[in-house]
Amino acid sequence: MRISNPEISKRHYYGLQKTAIIKSQTCCSKNETLDSESQDSNGRTPLPWAAENGHDTVVSLLLAKGDANPVTWDDNQRTPLWYAAEKGHEKVAKHLAQKDNITLHMAIQERNQALAEFLLYVGSNINARDERGMTPLRLAIQQKDRQLIETLLKYMAQPMGITIEQWRAAYNKEPTYVLQLSEDSNKMTRVRFLLGEELPSTYAKNEKYLLYVTPLLCL
Repeated sequence: MRISNPEISKRHYYGLQKTAIIKSQTCCSKNETLDSESQDSNGRTPLPWAAENGHDTVVSLLLAKGDANPVTWDDNQRTPLWYAAEKGHEKVAKHLAQKDNITLHMAIQERNQALAEFLLYVGSNINARDERGMTPLRLAIQQKDRQLIETLLKYMAQPMGITIEQWRAAYNKEPTYVLQLSEDSNKMTRVRFLLGEELPSTYAKNEKYLLYVTPLLCL
């Protein structure tokens, strides 16, 4: 149900906030006027209102009711998790991140470094796949965004399934360079592009070899 007046959804949200604080779980069993999917003229339901304002009790209440979709987006292409993260509401974001596998992809797509890092901090699934089978890392590689690539690797994104050509394109490297992926003692993947004569001296004692591809093997 879409409501033409956005103030109605705001009032509905604030009503839910009051109900949640006063009656908590009891209103779930009584089902008291909790129309979780009512929308304003911008397509926003009570859940994103609660997320944006940092009210974890209301978010929990709406999710517990079972008919509030945590991964739906409004007409601005924003999810409840996006609103919570954008406002820095850590507790709410941690709650929503357990049920959301799309907002991190959206942040990567928009090259929003700060938002992506916050989403990773609160526990977003770093290896989740979207409807095209793309992980956040593969999306960052596709966009050739080295800062996002390094951030995702810092949070231990899995690099498998990315071709040598895609790695080289992301780092603007010629085919004469060798790709070396290594894993350090903290399980963080490190990316290096080396010329052949540089390789023997680059192995560190606290790293183990994950992938090593020479230009010849890629012909």
